Amino acid sequence: MSIVLVTGGNKGIGYEAVKYVSQRSPDDSILLASRSVLNGEDAVNKMKTAVPGCSFANVEVVQLDITDRSSIDNLVNHVRSKYGRLDILVHNSGISNAAGDPLSPEVFVVNIQGAHDTIEAFLPLLPKNTGKIALVSSEVGAWYMHNLDESSRKALDEVDEIDWPQIEEWMTDYTAFSKGQPAVMKWIPLDTRLGFAYTASKALVTTWGRSFAVHNPQVKLAIVCPGYCATDLNHFSGTRPAAEGGKSIVWPLYNEFESGHFYQDGVELPFAMPIPEGMMG
Repeated sequence: MSIVLVTGGNKGIGYEAVKYVSQRSPDDSILLASRSVLNGEDAVNKMKTAVPGCSFANVEVVQLDITDRSSIDNLVNHVRSKYGRLDILVHNSGISNAAGDPLSPEVFVVNIQGAHDTIEAFLPLLPKNTGKIALVSSEVGAWYMHNLDESSRKALDEVDEIDWPQIEEWMTDYTAFSKGQPAVMKWIPLDTRLGFAYTASKALVTTWGRSFAVHNPQVKLAIVCPGYCATDLNHFSGTRPAAEGGKSIVWPLYNEFESGHFYQDGVELPFAMPIPEGMMG
């Protein structure tokens, strides 16, 4: 039996991931993490309605706000006390903007800081050599990397030399840039198709995930992309069903992969690639 935690599991891709894993692995314990326990419970009831033949009895709703260290610590303590370990962490939580502002620093707080804080907090509970992490990023981060100035792209690509303080410096630098202040890095201009916090945050969280994998070889981390799925994150404008995205992000649970590499639907993606024809307008 494995203990699996999915953050942001009450809606969208996280919801579909929980629904899929619960049915495929009925002997595993699936922790559906949600900022609101009530929303998490509503999600489980929705699953029962969608799949009448499944009780989803192996799903436990747990409270988690990845921007609140006490919430993270409380869940770590709960998992340690009840299960003694966490076999698989699927870090799915993320936002595209904050209060309608696509340049809000809150995007970095959730998408990068939240990923770091959650994964680092649960790391001691992940068994050495068998523990797995699936870190949800996005292909837009690879598009961002491809379109960066060469010197900036090279800096983000040297993951062996990158640590968390460096990531923090880049987050601060981007925030200054987004406010029209001097910046060290040559970020993509704000008036272009990729010039907003979400795309930059995905480039940086992918970079951090790669660095984490280098410096923590005792567990395996896959960076995963759900694809452009129709979810609340993009006002349901995506071209893929959320169920496909849910399966894509949990592919590492059932397959071998190279730690620190980037996957969608089990297919390895490059860390920098051009925007496909017809995407993003």
